Parts: sequence; structure tokens; C-alpha cells
Amino acid sequence: MPSVDTLIAIAEVLDVALVDIIGPPTENLSQTRAAFEVRLAIATRALDDDAYAALVDHAEALARLTQKR
Repeated sequence: MPSVDTLIAIAEVLDVALVDIIGPPTENLSQTRAAFEVRLAIATRALDDDAYAALVDHAEALARLTQKR
């Protein structure tokens, strides 16, 4: 699995958005989930870097908690 820095460099070279490289597979993605992901992407664009970093930290913590169940 490449590092985030490597993925960013690849996206820049290919002139594509990073989300286009690491986005979730579309098969088995419900319409509800897709709608939530779009809403989240739109909402986070208003955040500065510090707030975005905090959001990512919280999301990762939540993911770890739900994986343990």
C-alpha cells in the first residue's frame, strides 16, 4: 500500500483528484452510502487544514471502534 504522499504525487502527475485514485469501489455501494459520501465531501471543503485533520482523526478512531465490534 503506497503512502499518502506517494498517492498525492501520483494524482498530481496524472492530473486527477486524489479521491479518483483511492475512492471506494462502486460495486456494492448503496445509493444511501453514495449520497452520504457526497454530502461529506461537500461539507469538508469549507474546513481549514486543522479542522480537516481533526475530522480525519475522529473518522479513523470511529472506524477502529466499529471494526472491533
